[in-house]
Amino acid sequence: MLDYRRFKEINDLFAAGQAEQARRLLMELQSRCIALRDEMERLRQQVHALEEILYLSKHLRQENGVYWLTTAGVRFSLAHVLVSIGWMIAAAWMMLAPKRLNVDANMAASLVIATVAVLKLVFYDMQAMSGLTRVSAFLLCGL
Repeated sequence: MLDYRRFKEINDLFAAGQAEQARRLLMELQSRCIALRDEMERLRQQVHALEEILYLSKHLRQENGVYWLTTAGVRFSLAHVLVSIGWMIAAAWMMLAPKRLNVDANMAASLVIATVAVLKLVFYDMQAMSGLTRVSAFLLCGL
């Protein structure tokens, strides 16, 4: 813990002409301060992640076997995100699958499907998702 006594001790050492010892203590105090700041940042990130999880769990509802994410009064089905991800998987499969058909046709179709999936994800799905869900959807589509 950083406290007034350590700073007073360093100041007294400088005043007494013991600059080297004061610098050593000041460097030690600085490293403690940096470590404390790093720990606070890690804790802040963990709290933020927990807030996202709690927000998601609070707004996730199941009705008639379908999961809905309710945010800001907008009902949003997780199925929409799964459709976008499914389209991206289909586009990737068409690009990487054995080329039994016309290579140019496969590439063109896969690029169209991937473009539509990304546009749907950005302009439709993103309006109703919170941070954690948004990040997950983008990462899964990006893979």
